[in-house]
Amino acid sequence: LDRFRRINKSKARKEVGLSQDRRILVWVGTIFAWSGLEVLMEAAKRICAELKDVDFLIIGDLNAYSQEDPVTTIEAAGYSDLIETWVGTGVAGGAYSFNFFSESGSLDHALATPAMAVSVTGAAIWHINADEPRALDYNDFNQPLLFNPDEFRSSDHDPVLVGLFGDDDNDGVFDVVDNCPATAIPESAPTSGQLKPNHWALTDGDFDFDTITRGAGNGPMQSYSTFDTAGCSCEQIIEAQGLGKGHSKYGCSISVMDDWVELVTP
Repeated sequence: LDRFRRINKSKARKEVGLSQDRRILVWVGTIFAWSGLEVLMEAAKRICAELKDVDFLIIGDLNAYSQEDPVTTIEAAGYSDLIETWVGTGVAGGAYSFNFFSESGSLDHALATPAMAVSVTGAAIWHINADEPRALDYNDFNQPLLFNPDEFRSSDHDPVLVGLFGDDDNDGVFDVVDNCPATAIPESAPTSGQLKPNHWALTDGDFDFDTITRGAGNGPMQSYSTFDTAGCSCEQIIEAQGLGKGHSKYGCSISVMDDWVELVTP
């Protein structure tokens, strides 16, 4: 399965709604949970001191339970336990990711610096593996006749999920890259109550700009979404460009839309 396809970094940033000039430091690999954490914490501290806009999120299998030294060492360095914050503690509350001979606990964690924790919109453990029988296992105990092409028992650990960056105005664009807070959908444009051909506005409840075709023709080839306009509606584009109220009578023209998209595209 090619679920984790490789894409260039500019496209990756656009897909997740990150601006091109926001610096992201990613390290993917194995941490030996019982050695070297002090070095990692010191390195992270120095990086944060050098690069003021860098936030840290440590997520994944630390091979240590919540009350063991590797996790408490990271917490002592000022990191927040996102699972504890959003899920709670204990098996009864769902705060577990691994089952070993009917004993459950959390080996998988999400720990964030205070600045990163502010950007978190939620955290959870997706219980698709730990509770499943070994007969569905992904390797040693797999029974071919029981195989299903689904997510269950694809590992022996449950994955940890973390939501980042909110969308307060529900316009489909993360707040960190939203040029127009408080976007209203549908918007008041067109003020005449009727779009003109080759004019666009958010007239229904989705994130795609609406237009109409002229006569029996195929209509314009262009299409726009709030993602293209960096979270701005037609009326907000008109106000930001200082174009005057007359431009909102029939919606934003192609030239207005294209100029704005070019302006906000990194």
